[in-house]
Amino acid sequence: MNTDTQQSTNVDSGDRLSFTVFIAIAIHALLILGVSFSSELNQSSSPTLEITLASHKSASAPKEADYLAQHNQEASGTLDEAKQIT
Repeated sequence: MNTDTQQSTNVDSGDRLSFTVFIAIAIHALLILGVSFSSELNQSSSPTLEITLASHKSASAPKEADYLAQHNQEASGTLDEAKQIT
């Protein structure tokens, strides 16, 4: 064998460790910088449904209900028109 054509590749454990650490840092950097989170601001919210808790049950149902409740209830308020419940 001719020593001119033969190259010596002396790779010790320190070189392997530093190359492995470099590759690990590069992969982690790609993952951290490549993954992004975004909120969907254009997404419309689902419609809400307000329900009134009725404390008294009426025998007959109203013709036009102003609010949804678990029981039929007539004449439970003191106002002539429906107001927002607070």
